[in-house]
Amino acid sequence: MHLASFALRKAALQLDDAAVSPATHFAVSPIDLTVTDVDSDLTKPVGLTFDARMGGTALKVSGSATPATSAADLELALSGLPLKTLLPYGPALKDVDLTSGEASASGELRIKGADAKAVSFRGQAALDKVSVSQPSTKGLLFSWDAFRLQGIRYDAHGASVEHAVLTTPVGRVVIMPDGTLNLAAVTGTAGTQPQPGAVAPPAAPAAKSAPQPAAAPALPVTVKRLDISGGTMEFADQSIDPNFSAPIKALQGSLSNLSNQPDSVADIDLTGQVIDEYSPVTIKGSMDPFAFDRQTDMHLAFRNIELPLFDPYSGRYAGYAIAKGKLTTELTYKIDHRMLKADHHVVIDQLQWGAATESKDKAPIPVRLATALLKDKNGVIDLDVPVTGSMDDPKFKVWPIIWQIVRNTLEKAAAAPFRLIGGLFAGADKAETIDFAPGSAALPAEAGSALGALGKALASRPVLSIDVPAGPGLPGDAAAMAEARLDQALIAQKAKPATAAELSPDERLARLKVLYKAQFHQNPAPPKPEPPAAGQPKPTAQARKAMDLAWLQDRLRPAFTPTSAELQALGAARARAVRDALLGESGVDPKQVFMTPQDPPTSEGGHARLTLKLQ
Repeated sequence: MHLASFALRKAALQLDDAAVSPATHFAVSPIDLTVTDVDSDLTKPVGLTFDARMGGTALKVSGSATPATSAADLELALSGLPLKTLLPYGPALKDVDLTSGEASASGELRIKGADAKAVSFRGQAALDKVSVSQPSTKGLLFSWDAFRLQGIRYDAHGASVEHAVLTTPVGRVVIMPDGTLNLAAVTGTAGTQPQPGAVAPPAAPAAKSAPQPAAAPALPVTVKRLDISGGTMEFADQSIDPNFSAPIKALQGSLSNLSNQPDSVADIDLTGQVIDEYSPVTIKGSMDPFAFDRQTDMHLAFRNIELPLFDPYSGRYAGYAIAKGKLTTELTYKIDHRMLKADHHVVIDQLQWGAATESKDKAPIPVRLATALLKDKNGVIDLDVPVTGSMDDPKFKVWPIIWQIVRNTLEKAAAAPFRLIGGLFAGADKAETIDFAPGSAALPAEAGSALGALGKALASRPVLSIDVPAGPGLPGDAAAMAEARLDQALIAQKAKPATAAELSPDERLARLKVLYKAQFHQNPAPPKPEPPAAGQPKPTAQARKAMDLAWLQDRLRPAFTPTSAELQALGAARARAVRDALLGESGVDPKQVFMTPQDPPTSEGGHARLTLKLQ
């Protein structure tokens, strides 16, 4: 028996499937079917054309099939299939709503028998206009305009795609108000936001984990090249007030050798921009996309990013808004079987702090001073932040460690600013304190070079200023000045000797008596010594002379004691001596040096100590 041709036209099919949840209903119409060369010998192939529509979905199949062996060699073309119709047949998705998307495919379908492993496909496919939202956040999760797969090869051994193109993908990563990631609700994993400074760096990296062999996938899949164009990755943090948002736009580039096979490594080469074209981003390197902790070697660079973008974080953790500045950073991550070596090169240019905030989380350090100390003469802060450790260490978390390192750097700069300056300009740290001899404004010889080095440091950091105490002298200064003036009055009586130290006791006593009579208009009458106690010797003539000397000096000294105005002038003279040594030939702007009359010196080892303060 042989049938040359059989045709079915404008047929309709209603299909209800209650075995899935939710139950599905399909209405297929019209259906056109043509079968040719049908023979009672079922080992002979028959011709087949099939054309059907289901709403906007069209399916066309043509080719030949052998009934006896279930073998077929077909050309098929599918278009306009809504992805929603397939959801009941896939795994249940948590907190995900597929709002749009359609599939299409065309190519050669070959079936060599009833066994599913005997099926192979060569062709192309597409998933277009896909949009997935998240009901809990009432926002977009991800979307794209077109995802085209070319050079598809599928058989029992696996699937491969020669070339894939993803156009205008959009993804959103959001830290929710409670600190969890929006993706955590989808994947069912915890995703709390790490708190800056919560974890300190480990003292030493943990031992390297023994690599575990990866299980082979049920179906090996490889995409030889994926090109991305016009992408956007939106990052938002709703756990901070005000909320933070920073999109990476114009994301484009390629990923090569994407595979779920064990030990596979994909190459990544992407570029983009933060907000606009003036802040480029590059992401390059290689990694195992399904086991990044096994092998990763990635380099990320963000350039010329406007710092006010990070106002929500600076206001909360630094205690100040950011008035201006730019950020450039290069991040390198190398992972070898869960051992991480990361380098973070951060360059902050022309950072200027704005208004202070009332944040309770702000770091308890003078942030303005610390950042001013870290700036070079061009207003640039250049930091290298290396991090190493084992990902098997539960205390090892990269970003909290980075924050802790940066915070430690700021704290050290603020706590010991002269030590930091001294590390850059040798000797500058010795200028933090200047010890003056009592009653003197002469700069100590050893202070000159230290102040010169400090002046060079100030010239290299024009945002810094320094306060020099110019308060009045101390009681020790007054006593020393009175003594010096008294000695000068004694010397002035005669041409010789030239110094008070050269006066003999008799000559000093004689001159003190002359000075006393001139001062009080009467001869001095030192008190007579008390009679010695019974059995004690009488004072010697030398002892009586010393007593008379002491009495005369004590009576005369008040007349030579400096006034408060003179002590204030001494303090000002000392401050000027320090200022002049700072300015010198260092090139420092005089506007950076302030004399502070309200700050007096302190007494240290019999000297008057000026403690300079960097601001």
